[in-house]
Amino acid sequence: ILAQALAPAFALCASQRARALACPGLRERPRTRPPGPISMTVAPQPARASKAPVAWTRWVTLVAGLFAMLCAGPVFTFGAIHSDIKNLLGASELEVQLIGVAGDIGLWVKVLPGIVFDVFGARTTMLSGAALTCLGYVLMYVALSSGWPAGAAAVAWCLAGSGSGFLYTSGLFASMKNFAAEDRGVVTGVAACVFGTSAVVLSSLLGGCLGGRIEEGGSCVGGALGGSVTSYVAMLAVVVPTIGVLAAAATRVRECGPGAGPDDQPRARLAAISAYLMVLLLLVFGLKTCQAVADPSVKTWANWPILALLPLLLLATIGARPAASTGSELARPRGEMSGDIAGQPAVAPKPPPPGRGGGGVG
Repeated sequence: ILAQALAPAFALCASQRARALACPGLRERPRTRPPGPISMTVAPQPARASKAPVAWTRWVTLVAGLFAMLCAGPVFTFGAIHSDIKNLLGASELEVQLIGVAGDIGLWVKVLPGIVFDVFGARTTMLSGAALTCLGYVLMYVALSSGWPAGAAAVAWCLAGSGSGFLYTSGLFASMKNFAAEDRGVVTGVAACVFGTSAVVLSSLLGGCLGGRIEEGGSCVGGALGGSVTSYVAMLAVVVPTIGVLAAAATRVRECGPGAGPDDQPRARLAAISAYLMVLLLLVFGLKTCQAVADPSVKTWANWPILALLPLLLLATIGARPAASTGSELARPRGEMSGDIAGQPAVAPKPPPPGRGGGGVG
């Protein structure tokens, strides 16, 4: 029975063998799968990081935001220039207080900066702050130089304060978005520290006598600012918008997850920035104490160490790696259709029934 069952198979093999020996050039056609519905299912592959070179890191945005914070606090120096503004404008005490309150209102009403940040982004918010501060300080300089009414000076100081609010909002929240949740508390503390330090640093620059000389009464003659309020406001009208524009060019926001790895070391870098700020504060406090207690001639050179220490903040950007982003920097998996939900494999379409659309066996 077995021999009878296998006889046709042996006969077929013998005939094919004979044909191959008789025609050496003849080759058997490769067997193909019978036609049928083709499966469209593609195995999902893991997302691959983009290989494009990245020159930007979140530390660049953080340092840019800290410099913007440093320029957002001139409104707090109003107490140091209060009496000079009163004399230049010939205003009453109530009118001068109105000017100071107008600046505070412009700074702390941050509803508009928040809306601009959510709708247009951090860079537009920073540029808007630079434009408003430039307009406000220029108008304030003209008001002090020309003796405008106190109401006009209040409007100018309010514009300057509003621009500082834009700089503050962009510098703070752009850096917060670039860091993971476990690091945002330290980032917020560092930014707030720089914002509070700005008034101390700027008032030291105002009260200094860089390049001048001190008379017997302690007044400064000559120098870069020489205690002149108009020169101080003119400096703000140039320096603050310039730093705002540069900070906007360096600002970039990416929603980030955990750090980029052991080489990023966010806690170590943030601790180094905090230590740097403590050194800056101690230096300013020590120099102010020496001016008031020991020797007033310290004013002639006290600003040089401060100006030399500020650029050292740029060292925080050296050697940093890009942080891991959530989605924007990852390539879409191969085979994933445009309408699929991210992270789910593509679903194969149902084949048409036999006899409709050529889906059956031809």
